[in-house]
Amino acid sequence: MTAPAVAVVSLALALAHYDAGLSVVPPKEDGSKAPSLTTWTQWQNQQRPREAVAAEYQQRRAGIGWLTGAASGTDAGPLEVLEFDDPPTYEAYKVRAVEWGLGELVERIEAGR
Repeated sequence: MTAPAVAVVSLALALAHYDAGLSVVPPKEDGSKAPSLTTWTQWQNQQRPREAVAAEYQQRRAGIGWLTGAASGTDAGPLEVLEFDDPPTYEAYKVRAVEWGLGELVERIEAGR
């Protein structure tokens, strides 16, 4: 089994996510996807400081993470995320979404709208 591709994230991309209202938290560089912060509870209800994100992404990092909920509020409300690490599971999810009348929503999300 091959490891999933990891996105290399630049400072500009990390700050673009921050400026869009997301509370950016870089993952550990060990491939675990665990947050690199020792604790994040103080950031559950507010966005982390922009300066902290800039310092963490001065060098390109392997991936980007966000604190969901109130910490990452957007015009549409708090951020909610569904993550699929297994393509067959995602395909099964899409089949069910269409069956439940959510096919248009899935298409919109996949198109980034």
